[in-house]
Amino acid sequence: MSHAEQILELTNQIKPLLAHKPAVVQSGALADLIALWLAGHWIPGCPDETEQIRRDLFERYCELVINLVEVNAHELGTDV
Repeated sequence: MSHAEQILELTNQIKPLLAHKPAVVQSGALADLIALWLAGHWIPGCPDETEQIRRDLFERYCELVINLVEVNAHELGTDV
C-alpha cells in the first residue's frame, strides 16, 4: 500500500471522530496530535538542534496543510 493510500485510509478513520465536534475541540485535538508528533523528533543532548529540527518539520507541515486546503476546498465546493 502506498503512502498516499495509507494517508487516505487513516484520514477516513479519523474524520468520524472529529465530525460534529466544535471547531475549538477539533483544532485542539489536531494541535495536540501535531505537538506529540513534533515532540517525538529530538536529538539527545542537543536542545538547540532539537528545536531547529522541530521548527523545520513544523514549517514544512504548515506548507503541506496550506497546499491541501486548496485541494480539499475544491472537493467540498468551498473554493473561492
